Amino acid sequence: NLDTSACSFANGELSLKYGIFNMWTHGLDDVTAKKGATECGTEFVGEMFDPFDRALCSELAMDEVSYYSCKLGDLSGRFGVVAPDENNKIEIEGNVSEDTDNHSKDSGDCKARLMPEALHQRSMVFMCNDENETPLFCAPFMIEFEEISV
Repeated sequence: NLDTSACSFANGELSLKYGIFNMWTHGLDDVTAKKGATECGTEFVGEMFDPFDRALCSELAMDEVSYYSCKLGDLSGRFGVVAPDENNKIEIEGNVSEDTDNHSKDSGDCKARLMPEALHQRSMVFMCNDENETPLFCAPFMIEFEEISV
């Protein structure tokens, strides 16, 4: 069960912010999810992924959010906050990419996009959607390589 006792939710409604962070210093062999502010603090996950030195996406109007306009790692700012469903599962759907002139983000045809290899040794953190943004749980991104026989 998710312990949200550290959170102060508006109107008592459970909602979480989430994003990509720069590091996973628990070790490449430790791929288990971690809990709380200690195990998911900046000492272990670093700051939010932001290669372009931009503001949080949540500080912009939704129609101003693009690939380059805000922090790449601010996923809840791009796609909205989330809450676990009745089975304690969180589903997120989104595409971090820049539109081409002729296609939408949904088409998969884009000028720039967040590639899996850019996430190597980074982490995903879910935090309280309140002023403290206390980390609740985190996990590393895993990239698996398949050998291809020629």
